[in-house]
Order: sequence, then structure tokens, then C-alpha cells
Amino acid sequence: MQELTETFDFQPISVEDIVFNYLPKKLDNSIESTPEVIDHLKRDGGILTIDWILAVISSKISASMHQRFVIDIVPSVTAIMRSDNYKQRDHDRTLESFEHRHPIAFALELRVLNEEELLRETTERKEQEKTGVTDSGNLLKGMDEADKGRLERRMDQSHRCQEPFLRYFQRTKRVITLTLPGPVTNAISTVSEMLTDFGFSSKGRQQRVIAFAQSDNEFVNMDLEFYKMRKIYLKDIVKSRSEGLVTKLETVYRVIEQTGNAGDNFAVILDVDADHSKPVIYFQSFQKIGFLDGQKDQLHRTTLRSLSR
Repeated sequence: MQELTETFDFQPISVEDIVFNYLPKKLDNSIESTPEVIDHLKRDGGILTIDWILAVISSKISASMHQRFVIDIVPSVTAIMRSDNYKQRDHDRTLESFEHRHPIAFALELRVLNEEELLRETTERKEQEKTGVTDSGNLLKGMDEADKGRLERRMDQSHRCQEPFLRYFQRTKRVITLTLPGPVTNAISTVSEMLTDFGFSSKGRQQRVIAFAQSDNEFVNMDLEFYKMRKIYLKDIVKSRSEGLVTKLETVYRVIEQTGNAGDNFAVILDVDADHSKPVIYFQSFQKIGFLDGQKDQLHRTTLRSLSR
């Protein structure tokens, strides 16, 4: 989650952050440490509710309405997973109430195949680092049944915590599932590409100049190499000539975001239309007009807000 928040400038909110920073104020101001909070949760599983967690999250979002948030609602701390409310099989009412104030775009599920084996490998690797032993066969033999049982119970608890939330979003087809066959190194880039497809922009997005024209002839007198202008032919990237203008522009945006390198600019040839009489149109990201070479006199010095003309 950290990589995604840094890439897309999301504000992260986790259940652990809410519980350990805000629950002490609800219980007793004398509680200062994480172990004390965990001890309270172990003694009384009813002190923590999903209603209260989402209320705190709502207040944090309301304080920064101009920002975007990613919420890790499923806890990784066992004491939180075992609380009474997280054992419930239905959170629909609470989530619906939350969405009246803060609509949620979608839920992201990362499904790991052979999860138990991966966790066992992680445990072995940590033991190797701790003891200096490199014989994984001996380590496997040394893992007793109690450790295996704890691992299986922990995974089962995590899955049972996830199910009510996923089921809520599945009813409205808002679950995106990414299946990972193992320790995949490109998982973050895959999710980043997916979010770009949904229209999210990375905070490190480069400022670019994009030139639109009806044919190649419009770019004859322009030094495309000097301006690092890459050509995009609309007919090569749109699915149908009959697609609306907004859909075509969204397709152009996705291609540029996914393929553009730092410093790249783009010349987009609108070759899906038959009328080639219109002049070249330039605009620059962040709604500034870019004037290039001798084409300056063809343009009005106004911000381009629509290409519908």
C-alpha cells in the first residue's frame, strides 16, 4: 500500500492506525502504549466496533476533502481480528451509512496463490537470518505442528475478516481482484497501470505538450525530433470510429500515461475523421497552450477546454 500512496498521492488510513492512536482516548487517557491497547482488546473484544472505526475514518476524510484516500480496513493484528465486531458476517448497514457521506470507488483484493507455502518460506528465511543456518530442509523438519497450526489459524482469521467487506462490494461489482502466483515483483506496476486506466494520475506526472491534427500534413513543417514529439494515430488505438469524443480522449490519455517517458511530447493524428480541413490544435498539460515553430499564428491565445469543435 505504501508504494501506491506514494505514486498516486493517496492518503493512507489503516485500522491499526485508528485503533492504536484513537482507541486509548476512547477508553482511558492513561493508556499510552500499543501493548496496553492490545491487552484491553484481549480482555474485552466488544470495545472495538466497525461503526466507531468508520466514524473516525469519516472525520479524517472530512478534514481533508480535497485529498484521495486508500483505506486498509482488514487488520493484520490478531487482537483486532478477534474482536467481536470483526467476527460478524455482515457489515452492510455500517458500510452503506459510511458511503452516504464518502462514496467508495472500489475494493482491491490481492489474492495470493499458495499463500501458506509463501508464509512458510518467509518464516524460514527469517530463521536463517537469525541463526545463520542455510539448510532449509532442516528448518522445515524443525517447524513443529503448533507453528503450522498457528499459521493456518491466522490465515483463516484474515480471510474471514475480509469476506463481509468483499461481499458488500461484490454485490455492486466494485471488487478488483489481482491474483498473484507468488512473490511477484511487478505487482505494484500492475496495480499502478490499472489505476491509471481508471483515470487516476500519478503525482510525478510529467508536464507534456500534446498536438492534435487531422492529418500528417499538419506536422510537415514541425521538427518533431527536436521537440521529442511522438506520433499517435487515433485509428490505431480506438476500438471503433463511432466512439464518442470523450471516450477517444480517454483512450489517448491512457496511452500517453502508460507509454510516455520523461520529457516526451505527443503529436496525435485524428485520422478517424474524414474532414482534414481543420488546423492543428495544440495544448499543454495543466491547461496551458503550447506554441511551437511557425504554427503560432494559427492559434488563439486561449485555454483549450473542449475539442468538440
